[in-house]
Formats: sequence, structure tokens, C-alpha cells
Amino acid sequence: MGGIRSHGRGFQVDVRVRGERRRRVVATRAAAEALLREWSEEARVPVEEPAPEVTLGQVLDGWVAHRAAVSSKPRSVQAARASARRLGRWFGRALPVASLSARMLDSYVEACRARGMRPRSINTSS
Repeated sequence: MGGIRSHGRGFQVDVRVRGERRRRVVATRAAAEALLREWSEEARVPVEEPAPEVTLGQVLDGWVAHRAAVSSKPRSVQAARASARRLGRWFGRALPVASLSARMLDSYVEACRARGMRPRSINTSS
């Protein structure tokens, strides 16, 4: 986890805490041991709970909000909302984004083409 070594007139404490290397020179061995205990305890404490899975609905809402913020054209925002609705209905807004696959996206594109949509209408990301 870490260590203490003699360094000039003091003692150097060297520890890795969550991938970050911490190194400090202190005057006494007792101070070095206290610092080593403190940093070692900090290294054992979990940073935070794992984030919940991001859903397709969250991504689509963020995308539409971004389009609305950067576009001055109302039709661009309308097109983004329409695409978000189609994607949400097709895949389900609760779908975890991590579970999306290229095959799933290809099936969506093929279904849109079968309904007569033009490629520009399917991909409204520009």
C-alpha cells in the first residue's frame, strides 16, 4: 500500500491512493507513521456508489436539449424531437444504453427504410 523511508533530515511517506501517487517528507518518524495511516485509510474507503445505468431515454432527452441549445432553427429541434420519439418507441426509453448493439441499430434503420423513410430523415443528427 505504501511505505516510509529515511530522506535527508526527515522521513518520506509514499502511498498510492486511488491511482494517485502521494509523496511527502515530514520531520519525524511518528508524523510519517500517522500520515501513512491516514493515507492508507483513505485508500480503503470507496469513492462513491456505482452510477446507475444510463438509459436511452436519458440520452435522448440530453440530445434533444443539446440540439435546442445549439440550433436557432425550430425545424432542427422538431426533427430531433421526432427522431427521439421514434427511437424511444422502437427500443424503449428504459433500455440501458450499454446494451445497445450495432445489430439492434441496423434493425431500426431497416425498419425505417421499409416504411419509406429517406436516409436523411432517419439520420437527423446534423
